[in-house]
Amino acid sequence: SVEVLQQLTGFDDLTIPQQLNLANIVTSQTPIDHLGELLPNLLKLRLVQSTVPTFRDMGTRLKKLQVLWMSRCGVEDLSGVFGLPNLEELYLSFNNIEYLDDLAMHENLQVLDLEANKVSEYDQLEHLGSCSKLNTLTLSGCPIVSGREAEYRRKVVKIVPTLEFLDDDEVRDDEGGDNDNDDNEGRMNLGSNNNSGDDFRRGDDMFFGGFDSGVGGISTQISWDDRAGGESKLV
Repeated sequence: SVEVLQQLTGFDDLTIPQQLNLANIVTSQTPIDHLGELLPNLLKLRLVQSTVPTFRDMGTRLKKLQVLWMSRCGVEDLSGVFGLPNLEELYLSFNNIEYLDDLAMHENLQVLDLEANKVSEYDQLEHLGSCSKLNTLTLSGCPIVSGREAEYRRKVVKIVPTLEFLDDDEVRDDEGGDNDNDDNEGRMNLGSNNNSGDDFRRGDDMFFGGFDSGVGGISTQISWDDRAGGESKLV
């Protein structure tokens, strides 16, 4: 409710918060599909040590959300991700994701972290090839990476030609060729400044390790960083 979020964030005006951290959320017990309605200007959302099996649990009103961290949240189903039309960075490491068709044509997506998921088929990457701005992709720890690394990288870069970084390594010119007939066709390396989320991804466990508060019997933690005023509130 409005009153609960006001109490947890410390702000009466819920149009102010742009960043929200949640820990120990189980969406079947603590629904979060109302967040976009109550926090209409939310740009960054982080969920850790939580259980969010499907993106449908996120609701359809997080229209302005740009960055989402959901590492180790038991995500299995990406259906509903199109309810986040402005999403630019999506960090989903250590989940159970196998199918990527719901990400097709996600025109604003630039960074996608799928480390240690269940992606095993190159056909699934075809859906990412339709994401015209996708420049950074992480698949390390997925079954698809098994085999020769050079062959794997050439195949991925051919399918997703907009990539500039794959598994934290910059894509080289000679990785843009055909795997079966490597013609060494060059590709332009445009560079990237979109690795800002990497530090957050690596530090999730350390940053949230001490969260143990409870609200209404459900272990929940919300924090908000007011970047404009430099004031932080942690409830």
